[in-house]
Amino acid sequence: MYDIGRLLVVLGAEHPPLALNRARLIAQATGAHLHLLVCDRHHDRTALLAGLKAGLADEGYSVSGEQAWDQTLHRTVILVQQAEGCDLVIKQHVPDGALNALYPS
Repeated sequence: MYDIGRLLVVLGAEHPPLALNRARLIAQATGAHLHLLVCDRHHDRTALLAGLKAGLADEGYSVSGEQAWDQTLHRTVILVQQAEGCDLVIKQHVPDGALNALYPS
């Protein structure tokens, strides 16, 4: 069986925390450390991240987190995953509309 020691949880500031709920269940079962990642190049999400980390720590989870951005979302996730040594990445998929596919932000 593969041992999961660290989970990278990619959070979107504007979406419900479905990925976080799934990560909590996995961490509960495995005892894994949660590393929260907010990918946002335009807004400071320090308060959001601090609140999530404090709440998870109060519930007994081992947790850390950061806000980062490096050119694209997938590049940011890969760089943080490698830097943190995370064994599993959990991210909620949000489908883009047709206009977003044509004109990405």
